[in-house]
Amino acid sequence: MTDPEDFARRLVAARSAKGWSQQVLADASAVAAAQISRYESGRSNPRPALVARLSNALEVPFEWLLEGRGQQVPMFEDMGEGAVATPTPMILRVAVSRELFERLESAAKAAGHSIASEVRDRLTHSLDEVPHTVDLNLVGPIKQVKRDGTSVEMTLEDLGEYLAGITAREEKRKNPPPQKWAAAFPNAAIAADPEDDRLAAALAKQRAVMASLLDTQREANVAVLESQVLGVLSQVTALHNPLSDALLDLDEAHQVGDTMGIEKHAGRVGKIQQQLKALDELSDRLKMQIGQLKEAGG
Repeated sequence: MTDPEDFARRLVAARSAKGWSQQVLADASAVAAAQISRYESGRSNPRPALVARLSNALEVPFEWLLEGRGQQVPMFEDMGEGAVATPTPMILRVAVSRELFERLESAAKAAGHSIASEVRDRLTHSLDEVPHTVDLNLVGPIKQVKRDGTSVEMTLEDLGEYLAGITAREEKRKNPPPQKWAAAFPNAAIAADPEDDRLAAALAKQRAVMASLLDTQREANVAVLESQVLGVLSQVTALHNPLSDALLDLDEAHQVGDTMGIEKHAGRVGKIQQQLKALDELSDRLKMQIGQLKEAGG
């Protein structure tokens, strides 16, 4: 069974390393400030369900905070002359729509942490992974339809080269080299004029076909990614009951002082939380790709 005084020392150390007050921790973990005060004074035995919330908010391992096993939290670094580095938390207040708030609240509840932690994680993730280019993962090959009705499969690279070739030929026709024979054969020079309306119309039609093919391919990619997001959400939902069962089993093991049971069920809780975090990160990446594809499509 966890010793309340040992748990109190670890909780104070983790909170101090964050530079948080008890109220800031209460807001981040959804655990009452009065309960945190009782924990830190050693007057209350820790409950695994609440310790899970605290460990998520403080970003320390659940096993370490509950039992003192595994990695310890980083302590304050000595700066000399008795001074210590004291991080100062910054509070950012942002007004959001009710729909966005409900989406954040749902995601935070599924991950088992606070809305503030959900917003912070998403901001950090988006700033760390701002793409410089947009990658289009083709669901299938693009087909170029020929005049005789047949078609040829093209990759995205082939399509890029094809369009570049069209552009280069068009520029060459618009800026032809000096033709010594133009003066002697004026009618032929007029016939070779690159500004001819029929040529411009054919090029415009070809560009429209290529643009339509790209739009169709982009929409297919978006549909595939959206189905993957739904699959991830179903996996997250499927993990909720196992997590609740593991927390209940861990709570019961604490109540009866079953040391082996505590170790076993604490491991289950930690493993499920890692799975939920990985699924949340995958969902964010898929949604980012969907947004990039839709933005590229205009």
